[in-house]
Amino acid sequence: MPNATAPLDLLLLPAWLVPVEPAGVVLKDHGIGIRDGCIVYIGPRAEALRQNAVQVQELPGMLLSPGLINAHGHAAMTLFRGLADDLPLMTWLQDHIWPAEGKWVDEDFVRDGTDLAIAEQLKGGITCFSDMYFYPKVAAERVHASGMRAQITVPVLDFPIPGAHTTAEALHN
Repeated sequence: MPNATAPLDLLLLPAWLVPVEPAGVVLKDHGIGIRDGCIVYIGPRAEALRQNAVQVQELPGMLLSPGLINAHGHAAMTLFRGLADDLPLMTWLQDHIWPAEGKWVDEDFVRDGTDLAIAEQLKGGITCFSDMYFYPKVAAERVHASGMRAQITVPVLDFPIPGAHTTAEALHN
């Protein structure tokens, strides 16, 4: 439990604040206090300004809302953006994506693509994502380095994939 007497690390003062609860509410002229990476205070601006805070960040004209969650993604595939768009799924996969993955996907590809995906998601307000792609340990390292949150899954297919030549090897990874 946070220490109520310790100063806030950060006090954010947006024009509008969308709390998680109650749902459907937008608060005007409120502040949000953060200590040790956790939200520990939400209250009216006048009261918020009386809080002891190490840093105060004014956010005029800004709306502060909870982060969005991307529940399905293949982060490193950002590097394939625009490759054979607008095709039927199996044509796209079998004739374009799978051959490109076989040629290009390695740990460096996943590292670079995941870094790009993290930057783009954070810019768009996404603070947590689920990733289902090859070399999940590499993706997990990049997520950890970024400070973002993610659920990393291990792909298991009935044919060889980058980083795992058999189903047993994929499960072991």
